[in-house]
Amino acid sequence: MLSVFANIEISNRDDAADFERGWIDKDKIRQIFVQSKVNSDSMVLCINEKIREFLGLRIIGTRLFQNRDGSRTSFPVATGVSVRFKNRNCLTNALVLPGNETPIFGKIPLTAMDLKIHPTKNELVGVHPEGWITVLK
Repeated sequence: MLSVFANIEISNRDDAADFERGWIDKDKIRQIFVQSKVNSDSMVLCINEKIREFLGLRIIGTRLFQNRDGSRTSFPVATGVSVRFKNRNCLTNALVLPGNETPIFGKIPLTAMDLKIHPTKNELVGVHPEGWITVLK
């Protein structure tokens, strides 16, 4: 398993939409910078309950996940999550972990942002450093 840590910005997309509509000032967009574990074995973005509460993210349901030991656990799913790493960003849902667990940056947001873990540098880098993504025709 490859994993590193990266500083990412997580914000409330609903707040950003309200700003774009002129309903709130830009400084009212709830956002937070966190050190997240980048985990190539995890699929989704995981945040903790404290981050969800701070950002005011809505829960849209729960999802059942299987742990490494085969046991299953149900977690709430938050929506309207905007994630940024350097000059790349994406919108996604997030699994909400209890308490103050370390956030996890999984494969889905990594792929959406065209990022990978560089195996020898042990850091998060762009797959295409110039920022372009190959589109299949």
